[in-house]
Amino acid sequence: MPDLSKREMTNIELKGVDFSGKSLKGCRFEGCNFTGANFTGSDLSEGDFIDCDFSKADFTEANLKDAVFSNSSVKGANFKKAVLTDTSMSEINAMEADFGNANLVNCSMHECQMLNANVAGADLKYADFEGSTGLRTVHMAQAVNAGCATNIDMAA
Repeated sequence: MPDLSKREMTNIELKGVDFSGKSLKGCRFEGCNFTGANFTGSDLSEGDFIDCDFSKADFTEANLKDAVFSNSSVKGANFKKAVLTDTSMSEINAMEADFGNANLVNCSMHECQMLNANVAGADLKYADFEGSTGLRTVHMAQAVNAGCATNIDMAA
């Protein structure tokens, strides 16, 4: 697969595609379907993902630093040990997503659905979950949350 860095793609079906270890740095995807795709160890830093479906995608140990996700779904996705430093996620369906041991330092997750998500062992320093729902059901064991925003809706 060629280097996809800084590419722009719109309305493409990429279900189950293996992007593991690939560079997608600075790419822009809009309206794409990545259901079940594999991004293990990939570089998606500085990418823009708008109206995309990443349900059950695997982002284990991926670099998502400075990425922007908006109006997308990461339902059931795996972000274990991923780097999401300075990443922005707004209006995201993150139900049942696994952010275990991920780096979410200064990550902004505004207006997200977090029902049954996992952030156990994650670094949540300065993370902001403003307006996000379902936070009472989030598994947070051993998460580092110093400076985590407190203006969050804890309603399920």
